[in-house]
Formats: sequence, C-alpha cells, structure tokens
Amino acid sequence: CRHMSAEKKFDYLSELIDMVDRRRERIHLILPLLACCESLADRLKMIFRCSSIGYKDISEIEIRMLSRLLLNPMFELYGKKLRSDGATLDRISKVLKSYSIAPEVIWRIVMNWWKLKRSSDIGYYVAADGLAMERWLKVQYEALFGQKKQASHYDSEVSLQKLLEFIDKQDAEKVHLFLKLHGFPEDTDFVQIVPRLLELYLENQDWPSLKSLLHMLSLSNRRGASLENHHLMQILQRHVADYGNIPSSVEFAYELRRLFPGAIFHKGNFYNSVICARNLFAACLEVEDLHVERIAQSMDLLRTLIKLDLFELQREETISDFFVRVVLSRLNWNEALNTWMKFQSSLDCSNAMVRLLKYAYRGKNHIGVQFVLHKAKTFMLESRVNAIHAATLVSLRRFEDAEQLFKQRLPSFEATCAFRLMNALNFRKPDGEFNINFSRMCLKYTDLANSDSNCEAFHSEWLKTCESQRLGEVALQLYALFKQYGQSLNPEQLQRVQLLVDQYDTFSRKWIYLPDGLLNVEKTEQFKEFERQKAELDKDVEQSQKRQLIVVQDEKAKEMTGITMTQGAL
Repeated sequence: CRHMSAEKKFDYLSELIDMVDRRRERIHLILPLLACCESLADRLKMIFRCSSIGYKDISEIEIRMLSRLLLNPMFELYGKKLRSDGATLDRISKVLKSYSIAPEVIWRIVMNWWKLKRSSDIGYYVAADGLAMERWLKVQYEALFGQKKQASHYDSEVSLQKLLEFIDKQDAEKVHLFLKLHGFPEDTDFVQIVPRLLELYLENQDWPSLKSLLHMLSLSNRRGASLENHHLMQILQRHVADYGNIPSSVEFAYELRRLFPGAIFHKGNFYNSVICARNLFAACLEVEDLHVERIAQSMDLLRTLIKLDLFELQREETISDFFVRVVLSRLNWNEALNTWMKFQSSLDCSNAMVRLLKYAYRGKNHIGVQFVLHKAKTFMLESRVNAIHAATLVSLRRFEDAEQLFKQRLPSFEATCAFRLMNALNFRKPDGEFNINFSRMCLKYTDLANSDSNCEAFHSEWLKTCESQRLGEVALQLYALFKQYGQSLNPEQLQRVQLLVDQYDTFSRKWIYLPDGLLNVEKTEQFKEFERQKAELDKDVEQSQKRQLIVVQDEKAKEMTGITMTQGAL
C-alpha cells in the first residue's frame, strides 16, 4: 500500500470498512489517509469522502494531528487574506461546512484546538490566537445551541404541511430556503416526499442547490431518507445533460455511491431501474456529435454502474440493444458490430444480435448474418444462439427458415429464454402475432408441452404482453393453443384471460359488428371462431370456480370433523 495514491487507499478502506469497523467507532483509521494527502485541498476532499462512509465527527481525531494536518494550514492560508483571527475562523468554519462537516462538529474542533492552545504543552504550535478562539466559541455557542432551546416553539409553527405546500406549488426556491433554514420536519415521510422533492430539484434547481439537498439527505439518519438506485441514475442523467463530460459523470457516480451506500439495485426496483438506465444512456448517446470515443465512455459509465451495484444486467437485458440501435442508425454497420462485440467481451451481453440479424436479413446481407451468428457462438452455447435466431426469424415472418432451426431439437428452456428476450426487446411495441407464432412452433417442435415450468414461464410472458396492450383476441388464441397441447391455465390466469376477452368482446360488439355495432359490419369467420373459443373459455372458468368451491367445502368439512373429534375426546 505504500506506493498507492490516497484515492486508491480510500477505495480499499471503503471496501473493507464494514468488516473492520462496522459501527464507525475507530475514526483513527482515517488518519493515514489524511497524512498521505499531498495538499490541504486533497485532505479536505478526503475528509468529505470519509464522511460519506460514516466518519462524520472528525472532532474525535487526536487534536494535535488535526492541528498539524488541517487547522494550522487552513488558518495560515486564509489568515493572509483576512484582517482578524475571528474572520479567519469564520472562513474556516464555512469551508468545513462545504465539505459536509456539521456546525456542531466544527465547534467541538475549535474547542479542542483552544484547549490545546491553553494546555501546558507550550512548545506545540497553534496558529490561532487563544482569545480570538474563546470569543468565537462563545458567539457560535449562542448561535448553535441557543436555537435548540427554541426548537419546540418553532416546531409548533412550522410543520410538514408547509413544506408539502411548497412542493405542491412547485416552488423550488421556497422549498430550498425552507430546508436550508429548518431542515426536514420531524414527522417527514421520506418515502413519500423524496421522489417528489428530487424531481422538483432536478427540473428547477442549479447544481449547488441540488448537491445541498443530496448532502442533507445523506446526513439524515432517519428511515427512508436515502435515495433508491434509480434516483441516483436520474441525477447522473442530469449531470450528463448539463456537463456533457461522461468521464466526469463516472467520477460523480462514485461520489453518489459514497453519499448513499444503501442505494443498490434489487428485483423490487427492476422496472424503474431499466427505465432510468435507458434515459441515462439516451442522454449519453443521443447527441449531435456522436463519435466512437463517446460510445466507449458510455460503456465505461455502464460498467461503473454495475461495479457500484447501481444497476444489474439480467439475461434478458436490453441496454446492449439500445446502444447498438443508436450506433446502427447514427454511424454504420461496422461500428454497430464493434459495439456489440465489446458488449460480448467485456459484459457478456449478446442480446443485440437480434437487432443486427434483423438489419442484415432486411438488407439481404447474408454474409452479415453468418458473421453475427459465428461471433455469437464464440460467447454463447450454440443451442442458445439457435433459439434466439429462430425467435428472430419468427418475428420477421420467415417461418420456413425458423422451422429448419426448430427441427434441430431446440431445448424448451432456451426457447423460453428467447421468448422472454423478444418480449423484453418489444416492450414498447408488443407483438401479439409473434407470441402466437413462436408459441405454436415451440409446442410443435420442442418438448415445451411436457415441461410445466417452461409452460408457466410462457403463460406469464404472453399474459403480461396481452395485458399491456389489451390484446384480448391474442390472449384467447394462446389459451386455446396451450389447451390443445394439454397445458391449461390455473384459475387466476383463466380469470385474467377472461377479463381481457370480455373487454375485447364488448368493444367489438359496440363498435364493429351487427346488430349493435356502430359500423354495422357482418361477423367475420375470425370473429365467429373468437365467439366459439370464448364460450369454451367461459365454461372452463366456471368449472374451475366449481372445483375451487368444492376444495373449500372439503377443507371446512375436515376442519369441522376435527373439532367434533376433539370435543368428543374431551
């Protein structure tokens, strides 16, 4: 560690700190970091970083070391520009506050420094005058601790309702002034208020005000004050949009992680995380002067988000597809291929092959198709590549080509994963026809019909797709298709399909078909088939409800029998 930079040493400490000092009681651990900093500015930055991982009260550091490393250099630097020692202490206090040191902590630091000045250790150098420190301490004591006595009077007058009123009116300036003067009221519901507050600041406030809010939230120990990972990505999006310098946004991501160590990716915030990640990288890539270097920098930012647990790439990730789409439309085929291969080699992401295959097929670029498939097989199992290829062909309506791949005995698990991937890629514009055609081929050519778990995954996917666009007719066809192969839906799924089908039926009869439809169109053969399948569905739902009722009655009967036997025994 001797030859490491201070920043590198801090990174090591932050990784190990929870094992070494979980309760943050051993603040002397940060002394070596301060000692190895080469300048006063670097020490102040290091204090800020250490504060972000929990060491907020630097007044607990041995005062002789703090005096030599921080206080004397600061006093000598600012004392040259100011006329009095009192003004110099005010300036030092202001600077320390800007590095997230609380006013009470600063007061205790100066108090310890004053005690050192008055101690018998006459030979130890203290730059400030003892009388000036004493006067400063008295004034600051009244300002800091005198107000605490009036807090109860203030709390009765200013409440959460006042703050919420400012937020409702979108009055960013009054919100910021309120928080600077009073902080968060005791009864603040952070889970409710933080998203609205952050949105207000992101849309209306400058960076100093936004950073002030972030520090206030970071320093608050109350439950729910911390931001979520997708909130941090929203802040990074604003940073990229304002500064346009992605490497500086990478550095800022580390600062956000230190301010909010608990803001990590988890399944509960998956949807918000994906949306915010797409918006962030849209800000990175959708610029006028897009060039190869900026694409590489954007990938560095993505790797940083993953490293800091702000984002996670799932098997059905779509971020790589977004990158390739932008490069394909803004630059050229070769750069899109290079971008995809970098995703494969550095992040193990190959899903953008779908977009590349579609582009090549539509352009009748057979060499391009073969190149993509060859490169994909160097990073993925051949069975997975074939399943994704088959799904792509089905989405392009190239059914004969797709059948050739299905006849190679695709595993139903890989087909299921490819099904999920295609629906994820089509999230904004769901393709109901693809869901029907791909399901039909999987049931016909793979062992899907014999795998309850994979069929359940299929049901979950196509139901989600149909519900997102109210595709009642598609849902009914898929229900009938899987029933034909002996894979029926469970009662809850049947009811979801019935709801979609009833909505479609009501709409069709009201607006399209005779006798009541506004357009007075004769019923087509397709709609007659829909009616037949709907009647079959209604019958299945009714039988399912009867079976559930019988089960409930049997359970009640068993319960009553048990009670009777117990009473008899007594």
